[in-house]
Amino acid sequence: MDGYDYLQFVVFGNVMWCVAWLIPVFVLTAIGPSLRGDEGASAAWTAAVVAISLLVAAFVVGPATMGLAALARAITRRQDPRLVDFFHGFRRFYFRGAGLFALNAAVATICGANAFFWSSSGPGGERIGQVGSFVILTLFGYGMLYWILMQVYCPAFIARDDIAVLKATKKSALLVLDNIPYSALVFAQLAVIGLLVALPLFVPNALLMGLSVMLVAFVVVAFAMLLGACALDDLMQKYESADAEPGKARRARKSR
Repeated sequence: MDGYDYLQFVVFGNVMWCVAWLIPVFVLTAIGPSLRGDEGASAAWTAAVVAISLLVAAFVVGPATMGLAALARAITRRQDPRLVDFFHGFRRFYFRGAGLFALNAAVATICGANAFFWSSSGPGGERIGQVGSFVILTLFGYGMLYWILMQVYCPAFIARDDIAVLKATKKSALLVLDNIPYSALVFAQLAVIGLLVALPLFVPNALLMGLSVMLVAFVVVAFAMLLGACALDDLMQKYESADAEPGKARRARKSR
């Protein structure tokens, strides 16, 4: 795989992405104690702290994600990738990276709030009963899975085609819908890596914990971005040969 040939770029991009997270974490730890109010306002203050931290993350981690996507794009093209490609991507896709992060944060917040509402014993759960809550939670689960599959391709689409966030989201949605088995296989590879990283949560061990931290710090995110870029190039070959976009080729096959 390309990542083995350009391991130094993979490690560099992954480390830079992790470093970007230090800024919102610093903001969270810095303003958290200062925003403590009385007990009645604690929930509001907590929400304010989280919102401010996410806003900072959007303008730091989002562009870093696109910088990593640009670096992954350069690696998959095998056309003399350079470390500076990360910074070029960071600058070129700065606002689109922030927008993509904000969009994902909004979707995660909405789905999380709904999952909490329907799984609790409050008004949502009492209104439709356990069966209804289970059905709604299942639908939300499939929706979140579909959204996660889309995010495998979305940053790669932006870096590859230099398009807006919403257009990349639409094309990613159509690509997943048109290639569900392939996308599921890509997601399975990412899920295996995620399970390896999360293994210390199930088997407490200092050695495993150290290995997990090293994987996250040096490899995992860049590997996921590189896998998405390779998968996108692989899938788009059939559309480019047929001069069609995801979704259009699917409708054309159905009309035959």
